[in-house]
Amino acid sequence: MKMTKKIFIDYGIEWETAWQKHVDNWKPPSDAFFGSVSPEEMNLKQSEIRTNKELVTNPYPPNIMTACLFFDDDNEADDKDEDEDFFDEDDDDIFEDRVHWSEASLEEQLEWHSISGDKFDFSDESAFGYWPCRVYEKNNERDKFTVRIFQSPHAPSTSWTRRREPMYVRDLPRHAITFFERPHRSDAFLPEAFRHPIIIDDNIFPNHWKNLKDEL
Repeated sequence: MKMTKKIFIDYGIEWETAWQKHVDNWKPPSDAFFGSVSPEEMNLKQSEIRTNKELVTNPYPPNIMTACLFFDDDNEADDKDEDEDFFDEDDDDIFEDRVHWSEASLEEQLEWHSISGDKFDFSDESAFGYWPCRVYEKNNERDKFTVRIFQSPHAPSTSWTRRREPMYVRDLPRHAITFFERPHRSDAFLPEAFRHPIIIDDNIFPNHWKNLKDEL
């Protein structure tokens, strides 16, 4: 078969009938999906990144979330080294008087639980992964952001996740923040999406292709 040639497959009368019924009875998406936009389009347009406070009054479309380039290497350290980024064991008395991080101000949280984005070398982005994140502060003049990183479902559990502590990154550049589709919010998950088995007649295939038919 030559390049650019196409194969057309007849899905059968059942599929065609179901598709036509879907077209005739189609209705706009439910409220839960109304207003969805393409994250690719938002990334192409370099849409505005909004802070956590701005999202209260000006939220993203319901299917959009942000993710940040992030690399966590604390799982490569031993248990003792894991905690050294957060506190010195000789200063335990300081932490006894500290309020729980959820009751602390953002400034205090950043002091205790943040790292600088300057530590990352983004020249090789393949070394990073996209982790769910939310923006808490932005400096439009420097095009830098303070973000909170959340545990990636595709990465091993981090020490700060196991301690149930937040992880912030300061001075993260704009290019390290990307719009993604929220889980289960793409068009494939629309309740009104068309779904029907594709039935291919056995007669479409030559008999010598069906060499396993006697074994089934």
